[in-house]
Amino acid sequence: MSVSDRSQQSQGRRNQREVLAAIAVNGAVSRTEIARRTGLHAASVSRITKALIEAGIVREKSPLETPGKPGRRFVELEIDPQGGFVVGIAVNALEQSVTLADIRNNRVDRVDLKPVDLTDHAAVIDTLVTTVNDMLARNDVPVARVFCLSVAIGGLVEPATGMVIEAPTLGWRDIPMGELLAWGTGLRVTIEHLPNAINLAEHRFGATVGCDSVLLMNTALGIGSSLLLGGQLHRDRAGSGRLTGNLPAAPVGAGAGRNLDLAAGGRGVLVEMGATVDEAMRLPAAVAGDRLLTVIARADHDDAKACDALAAAGRTMGIFTALAGSVVQPEAYVLSGLLSRVTPYADAWGAALSEQLGVTKAPARLSTLTTAAAARWLAISHCLIDSDIAIEGAEVQAAE
Repeated sequence: MSVSDRSQQSQGRRNQREVLAAIAVNGAVSRTEIARRTGLHAASVSRITKALIEAGIVREKSPLETPGKPGRRFVELEIDPQGGFVVGIAVNALEQSVTLADIRNNRVDRVDLKPVDLTDHAAVIDTLVTTVNDMLARNDVPVARVFCLSVAIGGLVEPATGMVIEAPTLGWRDIPMGELLAWGTGLRVTIEHLPNAINLAEHRFGATVGCDSVLLMNTALGIGSSLLLGGQLHRDRAGSGRLTGNLPAAPVGAGAGRNLDLAAGGRGVLVEMGATVDEAMRLPAAVAGDRLLTVIARADHDDAKACDALAAAGRTMGIFTALAGSVVQPEAYVLSGLLSRVTPYADAWGAALSEQLGVTKAPARLSTLTTAAAARWLAISHCLIDSDIAIEGAEVQAAE
């Protein structure tokens, strides 16, 4: 193949990716609107969408009625949910799940796992592989129609290699999780730091659509963060986000010896409930998670001590969020994760954030995405927006 041929092929795939992204992100959209959004010629859009329809990835909706306007009616295009499937894996201290969904993120099947020992990475990954393979067989989904398997994990990762660099709540370090999953399932695998997965999903499909700069704080047993600048994830040299919970919490008013996890995360809530810092720090993730869920359940029944503990941790989180965003001044601040769905914590976070920013109401938003949903959106983003799909006639597969 000549240089010219390779260049044309590369441009063709880039154009196809832009068209597919326009449909995936914007929902039902006409060919005319796709051409406007992408800057491609109408003929190019027609040729690309024809191939996508024949491949079963895109489908036409019923023609739009245009009362009082004679002429051809617009036909909108949308992602065909039966065009393919994705698998989402969520792994953190509180949740380990495998979900199968179509490429519109309609859930087909889900299995929640309960590993005996989360620190045994080999056993956890073996269980994940077996669960994925059994799930595809049970739902009669061929591997060839699964575009991507994605992992949203609570820890630092290297997306380019699928390496888990460090996941403190799991006790993992330097684990080639992407490689092991790909080998065991035969699927294309992408892996991402959980806060990044949520931030990207909200930016493309959810609460922060239209916002190009977003600071997201993810709250569970520990604290993670993600920063979106210019519509792109901001990554450090390892290619991941940061383990924000390791930062000292003294600058935001917490006692000496406490990091952000122990002041504003779930372990911090346990300290507010009376646990010593040392005890909260040393509790195994499963035990700490169960205790946190008990506190949340008490708060749901208006237990004053539990509500006050959650509010104290939430306030610390709000102060830190304002401090962290003071340099970039994002368009939106987002709170995600388990504690974002707990009213005393979330309310205290929003109030402290507004107070620190000196405004009546900060541009704060709560993410309703679960870890499992974020993992599935990550897969859809990867296969329909960020990567090429090779189409030959009616056959489609992720391009290597």
